[in-house]
Amino acid sequence: MAIFVAGFINDLSAVKDNITLRVRVLRTWTQEMYNRPHVKNLEMILMDENNTKMQASCRMANVNQFKHKLVEGKAIKLERYSLGEIQPKWRMVNNALRLSFLSNTLCEPCTDFTGSMYGFDFRSYRSITDLHMEEDGQFDIIGHVTACQELDNFDKNGNKGKKKPLTLIDAEGNELNCTLWGAFAQQFNDFLKATVDHGKIMIVLSLGMMKSWDGKMCVQNGYHATKLFLFNAVQPIEQDEFREVEEYRLR
Repeated sequence: MAIFVAGFINDLSAVKDNITLRVRVLRTWTQEMYNRPHVKNLEMILMDENNTKMQASCRMANVNQFKHKLVEGKAIKLERYSLGEIQPKWRMVNNALRLSFLSNTLCEPCTDFTGSMYGFDFRSYRSITDLHMEEDGQFDIIGHVTACQELDNFDKNGNKGKKKPLTLIDAEGNELNCTLWGAFAQQFNDFLKATVDHGKIMIVLSLGMMKSWDGKMCVQNGYHATKLFLFNAVQPIEQDEFREVEEYRLR
């Protein structure tokens, strides 16, 4: 019988899976398998108490067994899972390992989890705009909105969509172009209509991605896992889970 020891995501390796993990379910989404659209797995981003993140997957055959426990924002304890390597182009976070749920995986609520709610790790604008080639993976950004174009409800070859280009500025005065698509574009537009002072809007794009456009490196929401948080920077942000955002607002 395997002996499990308490540990963290960084303690894992392809040959060391006897760690009892305490993690928060940061994101979940359903994803069709390539060339097998009838197979829909549950994909996740998990985060431990050190704010270290990793991807996880629950195959369709096991989804009904675990989905009621794999709720965004909830913390869980995990044992008896498997680990495998993710090819670089499929890595959404800076971790080469993916955790997979098995039929005998132990998944229980973790009521004394001490980690943060979102584990923000804001990337500097210059580390994006100074690049000449896109990098794989997703990351967090924060900033003030200095300009935005009208919501573009487009129809391209019969495919309808929404697009909202923004210009962001950081605390050091660096600018970054950001494009929101689909539901994220609509979310920003709705917030804009409800906000009186458009010069004081702050944005947090959690797990966004990089995109090169017209020779400039920009950011946009990802295809999966992205969350958009919007704030009126005139008012204090009092929720404890946004403590880093409030500290940024006061800079």
